[in-house]
Amino acid sequence: GEIRWVIDSVVGKEDGLGVENIHGSAAIASAYSRAYEETFTLTFVTGRTVGIGAYLARLGIRCIQREDQPIILTGYSALNKLLGREVYSSHM
Repeated sequence: GEIRWVIDSVVGKEDGLGVENIHGSAAIASAYSRAYEETFTLTFVTGRTVGIGAYLARLGIRCIQREDQPIILTGYSALNKLLGREVYSSHM
């Protein structure tokens, strides 16, 4: 069968930065996923999209995107940190 992972805790320094944000993003993604199954959905990206917006653009599959506006699933600084050196200098 299909393997699924469940987030069972998010530890945040302050209220509103952890579980509440994840819960809100999950609710948005869940609603969009249901809509995708039930009707025609289309994401129209006119400006840079990051975070939940980028995730929804990917989740919805059907997407119209301006050529000069990126869909960023993670930030360039996070990628540089992961790589251990400065490879990317912007989101473009």
